[in-house]
Amino acid sequence: MLLIVTLIITYGIKAQDSIDYLSIRDSVVTFSCGETSGEEVLGTLKRLSDIDTSLITNGLAAYFNDLGWAFHLRGMVNKFGQDSLRQCISYFKRAAALNPAATGDYYHTIIFTYFRLKDCDGAREAMEIYKKHVKKRKRDADLVNLFNRVCP
Repeated sequence: MLLIVTLIITYGIKAQDSIDYLSIRDSVVTFSCGETSGEEVLGTLKRLSDIDTSLITNGLAAYFNDLGWAFHLRGMVNKFGQDSLRQCISYFKRAAALNPAATGDYYHTIIFTYFRLKDCDGAREAMEIYKKHVKKRKRDADLVNLFNRVCP
């Protein structure tokens, strides 16, 4: 009940309404690619966790992508490390499963899996999915070459 009241107050959502995440996204996610404070990241994580995903009718993949980035930044800003990065990967995979055309989510999963966690098995799995969904001419050649050298 508190969640519904919070959503009504914060986003003007009526209890019986669905949520168009894309229309409220800018008020939920306050961090950017530039300098980001721990307070901004934690505030964004709080706002994201207050949203009932069963009510999201538009933008669910974007929601999970934003959660992925928030957990990545949480790991970087507040030094929560591996736990946050594993959550980050989980949310990027959920976003990609909802929108396979969004290969950027796989790309990020590969980077976070390998370069942050040093997990070649996870990176190998993600690379196979990436290759399946991205035509060879559109793949990031530097990423693929680096992966092949480090995780043969």
